Formats: sequence, structure tokens, C-alpha cells
Amino acid sequence: MAFARHEARLDHLTVVCDVKALMNRLVARGYRLGLMTNDADANTRAQIQRLGLDGLLEFIAAYDSGFGAKPDPDPVLAFAKHVGATPAEIAVVGDTVHDLAAARAAGALAVGVLTGPNGGDGGKSLMPHADLLLPSVAEFGDWLCAQAPISTRP
Repeated sequence: MAFARHEARLDHLTVVCDVKALMNRLVARGYRLGLMTNDADANTRAQIQRLGLDGLLEFIAAYDSGFGAKPDPDPVLAFAKHVGATPAEIAVVGDTVHDLAAARAAGALAVGVLTGPNGGDGGKSLMPHADLLLPSVAEFGDWLCAQAPISTRP
């Protein structure tokens, strides 16, 4: 029965842009990527595999992964520790207030995107919680790559 629910959730997976190309571009520039979700770990990993993102995400924090859940800062702090960065060196891209609250509570950059459940209001619900608000996660790569280059990381 759990398998049937798991498969149903995968059938409703919606991709808002070429996420694999975006992530490949960021990884090629030296960025280290992680995922924070309030979904279950098994479902999250199945979605990542279905999207072909295996190997691009080096850290996954689902609600049941042992890193805490959004809006608490713990998943962001765990990612920072994992990659050897300070929270101020991390950007959290999210489409909900919980995503942005976790970023802010950890001291990370809170980047809101309108391609999720709160996009219908033009960003009004996200704006007070975001350091930066973008129309789509697809825009994030261009914005990030326009910033100062990062140092080479092992």
C-alpha cells in the first residue's frame, strides 16, 4: 500500500524547467547542491532518480532524514556543515514561506521563486521573507552565475 502511494506521488511530479541542465551548470561552476524538503526521504530520492539528478545533489534533508524539518534552520545548518561552508555562504531557493523561514533562521540567503504554490499571488506572500525574489527557479542560475565567481572547492 505504501508503494502505491509512493508511485502516485511520482506520477504527479511536475518539472518547471530543465532542472538537470540548471544543476549541471551550477555543479560545473563549482557549486555544491543539496535538497531540503518536508517530503519523505524515500519519495524524495525516487523523484531525484526519476528526474536524473542522481550525483548532482550531494546532500538530501527530508523530514525523516534526521536533519529536522522546515521551517527550522537545522536542515540548512546540516548542509552548511556537510559542505564546510558558513550559512552566510549558502543560498536557499524555495517556493514557500517555510523554505525562506528556514534560510533566514539559519543565516542563509533566502531566494524566493514564484514557480511553486505561492506564485499565484505574484510573490506577495513570499516577498516579506525573501532576500531575493525571482519569477522562476530557472532564473536562479543566471542570477547566481552573474555574482562573483566562487573559489575552487575540492
